[in-house]
Amino acid sequence: MNRDQFLASLASRLPSERMLAAQWAMENKLEPEFERVLTEALSRESVPRIQNAISLAINAIRSASGLHPEETAAKAGSESEIAGVLNELAGMIRHEMQPAIGWVRLAAHKELTDFQASATNRAIEALRRRVDGLANLAAAHRLPVRQIVSLSEAITGCLSDEYPSSMFKLEGSDQPSDEIYTDRGLLDLILANAIQNAADASRDIPNGQGHVLISTSIDGSRFWVTISNRFSGASFKFSSVAASGRTSKQGHRGLGTQVIQLAADRLGYEFELRAAGGTATFSLRGSRYE
Repeated sequence: MNRDQFLASLASRLPSERMLAAQWAMENKLEPEFERVLTEALSRESVPRIQNAISLAINAIRSASGLHPEETAAKAGSESEIAGVLNELAGMIRHEMQPAIGWVRLAAHKELTDFQASATNRAIEALRRRVDGLANLAAAHRLPVRQIVSLSEAITGCLSDEYPSSMFKLEGSDQPSDEIYTDRGLLDLILANAIQNAADASRDIPNGQGHVLISTSIDGSRFWVTISNRFSGASFKFSSVAASGRTSKQGHRGLGTQVIQLAADRLGYEFELRAAGGTATFSLRGSRYE
């Protein structure tokens, strides 16, 4: 079994395939980089026998790094429990808050003659965005559950109906396949927030220049996504935005870049966000298969 076969078997829906991958991991001295992959697999595994095998494989990796097996088992179990809680937390936030926001909206709509243009409507929308931001932060903390994903399909799925389709220009890779092995939910958090930031910043650009260019590039082992747009404002780079947590967008709390950073860290991806000369550029890069 080679590396690609191991990753495919570990992510298989068939318990027999996942067991083969776990046994292969136990029998081979894997590099420390595989610990993250195995920990993610353990967090989503429901079959006790396979859980034990994956835990033994993780123990072997950590023992080679000098950690005591008991510490390894405790850490793996703790990570699995935390992953389970975080997987549910984002949904719980939305489940509890969105109906309540809907009731407030309905009551205000009945009582105000011009609800759509009212300050009450703007305040409700700001509250909804804050709830979505908190749910996204919870989701960004969870451990990844990876699968094969088309990068172009993921990008298309993150284009908001709030903006006209003509605002976005997509340039895809010339490779025959743009598939990557990733967590679709976490990837969507990164892309959706980056695209939303670009669209918000560029919609006030006059003379039809408010376009968002999204380009992708892929080779045998890596992928890149670049999102660029014109904007009105001062130059900046991500480190200054991240340090302050502030945003120039009205009605926002600057959570978008925090969500991006958390989700990218979970996936092991790197990103940059900078603006100069009236153009803002976001770039994301990572491994295709780990």
